[in-house]
Amino acid sequence: MLCYQCGGRLEGDHTVCPFCGVHQRIDLRQIHFRDLGACDQLPCPICKTPLHSLKTETEPATHIEHCPTCFGLFFNPGELETTLHENTTDGIWLDNTRLTSIEARTPAQPAEITYRKCPHCEDIMTRINFGGRSGVIIDRCMRHGVWLDHGELHHLLQWWHAGGKWIYKNHLTRTARPPTPTYTPLYEPGPATYYPEDDRAWDAWDILKILGGLALFILKMAK
Repeated sequence: MLCYQCGGRLEGDHTVCPFCGVHQRIDLRQIHFRDLGACDQLPCPICKTPLHSLKTETEPATHIEHCPTCFGLFFNPGELETTLHENTTDGIWLDNTRLTSIEARTPAQPAEITYRKCPHCEDIMTRINFGGRSGVIIDRCMRHGVWLDHGELHHLLQWWHAGGKWIYKNHLTRTARPPTPTYTPLYEPGPATYYPEDDRAWDAWDILKILGGLALFILKMAK
């Protein structure tokens, strides 16, 4: 692989050219896409450069936002997993040796943790370890998607191919919240029943009706 800026030869997985210090577009080497141009209303969470919309040549096609300055990537919900699946082949077993090697080469994290804003809603995104153990700390907006720094997609593609896909699925199974049971009443409540404050009035009236009925019966018999 050659540096696109100075042409220097890059050995291994260099994300920055050791000769000219320019970031390499390593994340997009394995993805076939078409650049749809800049989205002025979507600023990069790191450098505020307007993000470019990329349409991938996959089925179904996905749209990824890409920063042309710092090379970060923003994926809508579910699109990161689709991109990883479409650009790797399924492994038959877990390659634990390779997984350990890949996880040991996790992209370096900044000394000071910075919480970034979602380019869509500007809410502060949360930081999570993708798949529980990939080592890539992604920034996630629950409504709009995830942000990857430069070089992190390349790392995840290698991790996913070595068996990270199955680790990710198991992680989702372990951390999934059980569905909240819904309460279904056994019957529909009817109208409220009215109870008078003093039931003694009703008892006396019932006695009077009984006595009146007896009196009428006696008069009829007397005739």
